Amino acid sequence: MTQYLESLPIGSYIDVKGPLGHIEYTGRGNFMINGKPRQARRLAMIAGGSGITPMYQVIQAVLRDQPEDQTEMHLVYANRTEDDILLRDELDRWAAEYPDRLKVWYVIDQVKRPEEGWKYSVGFVTEAILQEHLPEGGDDTLALACGPPPMIQFAIKPNLEKMKYDMDSSFIAF
Repeated sequence: MTQYLESLPIGSYIDVKGPLGHIEYTGRGNFMINGKPRQARRLAMIAGGSGITPMYQVIQAVLRDQPEDQTEMHLVYANRTEDDILLRDELDRWAAEYPDRLKVWYVIDQVKRPEEGWKYSVGFVTEAILQEHLPEGGDDTLALACGPPPMIQFAIKPNLEKMKYDMDSSFIAF
């Protein structure tokens, strides 16, 4: 999406949709999702490109709810290249500051500077990546996803189902 927008001439018109659904973090692992209360001790978040935006807002809200909030957050964040990773400085700082509460794992399609030693995943979001970096599904776990529709449909939904996520009650796509 971001690259498409960058390619448009100034003054172009586009059709947009959303935001879809409504989620509000009310503190200490409690959410209001489309007007219904939901509790989660663990959050599995998957973002692609500019889809980091709602995840960033949730992370901010959870970390702001200190010190009583012990909600664990696990983020898998996919981009084309390392240079495309939005908000990386903030995400890395929070992960270092709250190592028991926020785990971040990056996935990129291509490494531009292999000499710098990329330590995260290369390629697409796979079942193996999700199993290694996200908690297994359960009553106390909520999965949040935002990214390109093919990523949601083919990489995230089927693999979260394999990880015992209830796609009706424990999964929200933005």
